[in-house]
Amino acid sequence: MRYVALIIILIPLMQSLSYAGDDLLHYLQNKKVELEMKDRELKAKEKELQGLEKMINKKIRRDERILAEMDNILKKIEREKKERMDLVVKTYEKMDPGDAAVRLEDVRKRLVVRILSNMKARKAAKILSLMDPERAAGYTEEITRIQGLEKVVGIMNK
Repeated sequence: MRYVALIIILIPLMQSLSYAGDDLLHYLQNKKVELEMKDRELKAKEKELQGLEKMINKKIRRDERILAEMDNILKKIEREKKERMDLVVKTYEKMDPGDAAVRLEDVRKRLVVRILSNMKARKAAKILSLMDPERAAGYTEEITRIQGLEKVVGIMNK
């Protein structure tokens, strides 16, 4: 009789465990499906990101080529500017100092300063001596000023 009572008590318990097991199995199967879907989504996003990364790297390489080309163009322009300035300087050095002084009076101050500062010192001195003293003094001040120094001092004072 004891066994019968025990069996009577255990049967509902085993049935509830069976239901719980079925529920757990169903829950785990649903979770598995969810995880598989998320895994597919992650793989798709990863593939999309890889495509974007390739596109970005391609654009970076293109931009680097453009920058290198621009750098070459700027160097060429600087060389040409220097060659032209050298030609102008030689032209003024070959002129009579009086004629050079007269002609330089009509040229912008920055350009006169560049021309004079690229000349041989004796030639520039002869031309400056034949110019208006105030103008010659202004050119001399500009020639002795270090280019960009004022900007640096301004930044340092901030």
